[in-house]
Amino acid sequence: VMFCIGPSPIEDEAFERTEPKKSPADRKFTSEQNKLIDIAIDAVAKLQLQGISLDIIKELITQKIELSRLVITEKGKILLPDYNKEVVMGPLPKTIFLFFLKHDREFMFTDLMDYKKELLAIYEKISNRGDKETMIRSIDTLTDPTKNSICEKCSAVRRAFLEQITYDVARNYFIEGTQGMPKRINLDRNLIEWRIKL
Repeated sequence: VMFCIGPSPIEDEAFERTEPKKSPADRKFTSEQNKLIDIAIDAVAKLQLQGISLDIIKELITQKIELSRLVITEKGKILLPDYNKEVVMGPLPKTIFLFFLKHDREFMFTDLMDYKKELLAIYEKISNRGDKETMIRSIDTLTDPTKNSICEKCSAVRRAFLEQITYDVARNYFIEGTQGMPKRINLDRNLIEWRIKL
């Protein structure tokens, strides 16, 4: 483990598969939706009869997921306009999210110590806190390789997206990477609309 102390929740395979809890109301569909579900089930059954496995069908469906644009407003709100969703998270998780979103490359968590000024500038821009010393301490803790803060904040980013959209879609928007390896946000940068200057 190169950065996090103890098991890292961001790398936990079980955690990666976590989706928001569904209530019985999530299973109630309109008559039109039920018709489409019946058509889909029938189509899947026909494909399986022709020798196409369910795993391949799932993979093909996943590949055809249409991702929403991601809009970062002037006030730092995170919007998925094509899903009519807002993703809400605290200032520190949002800071690390916007940092990774801004850079179309991979970072080791240990690299973040070299980007304290940039992280602080983002934090100041989106936070309502006026106490700069407190903010500096927060960024110091976030980038400290002996602490678990970065893993906790990345987990908070995941949870924020998973509260709004399913894992197969959300994983395109949050910070991903194998334990001990560089991390990045895989979203196509052409889908991002920056209304805030960072």
